[in-house]
Amino acid sequence: MKPQLSIDLLLSFGAVCNEYEKGKVLFHEGDEAAFYYQLVYGSVKMYNTNDDGKEFTQGYFSNGQSFGEPPLFINEKYPASAMNTTTNRYKNPTQQYLRPYKTHRPHPLR
Repeated sequence: MKPQLSIDLLLSFGAVCNEYEKGKVLFHEGDEAAFYYQLVYGSVKMYNTNDDGKEFTQGYFSNGQSFGEPPLFINEKYPASAMNTTTNRYKNPTQQYLRPYKTHRPHPLR
């Protein structure tokens, strides 16, 4: 899949590539949304956990896809948790993230 934003563009806005092991939780439901995540390779599962500890999978994301960004636009907390397989990600602080997203992708914020 073609990346949602080019890697070069993300790097030009200060993105950092991090590698995390399988099973690493990137953020939990209720955490403050602080980063833009875009997969270079691997996969991420977004899920909710009920009071009994049972998981409900919301969806999966893979190579080139971004995830977890909607709360950044409205300054909300993450509505779900995200867990990955061995995956590289680019992440930017919120303000740096919004600049390339507004100027390089068709979006209602533009």
